Amino acid sequence: YMLLRKKEEIEKWLNQCEIKNYELIEDNKYGYVVNVNDGVILFSRNLSSLSVKFNEVYGIFNCSFNELTSLEGCPKIVHGDFYCYGNKLESLKGCPEIVNGNFSFGNNLISSLKYCPEIIHHNFYASDNNLTIEGLKYLPKNIKSKIEIKDNKKLSNLQNIENIEELKEKLEEIFKIKEEQEKISKSIITKKKKNINKI
Repeated sequence: YMLLRKKEEIEKWLNQCEIKNYELIEDNKYGYVVNVNDGVILFSRNLSSLSVKFNEVYGIFNCSFNELTSLEGCPKIVHGDFYCYGNKLESLKGCPEIVNGNFSFGNNLISSLKYCPEIIHHNFYASDNNLTIEGLKYLPKNIKSKIEIKDNKKLSNLQNIENIEELKEKLEEIFKIKEEQEKISKSIITKKKKNINKI
């Protein structure tokens, strides 16, 4: 799907979605990007995609309970909370780079935290997804409040941890062990190859 590029089409879509206090800014890549001096509530509107490219939103941005399969079009900066739970998202690609409030994408199909903002200024909600331990490699460097990753069955006992520091420590241990195991299996393979060459 393509984002709308023409001013009239963008304005029509924004008005249909009852978004007010917006400003269109000309942009080489998108035609126009949208700044909103307010919150953007696109909650439960049967949207299969966001039709415009948001840039900076000064309130909350909520596109939860839609049919979204991609976050393309999401704002670059959200000064409030960012909510996209209850969609059909498999990736966080396109999500904001900066979120000054809560970051919530529960109840989706996301397996990896790749593309996540580096800093979460409030709570981080990722419950009820398909997160894998490998996918937690991209955990934000800084989460200021609590983290919630329950109902991610592939994380087994990690899914009950709510303290970011504790989670980071556990992950560090897991990745260290994995690294050592990989080294061992590589050396075994190398030895086997050498033995085969001897025969």
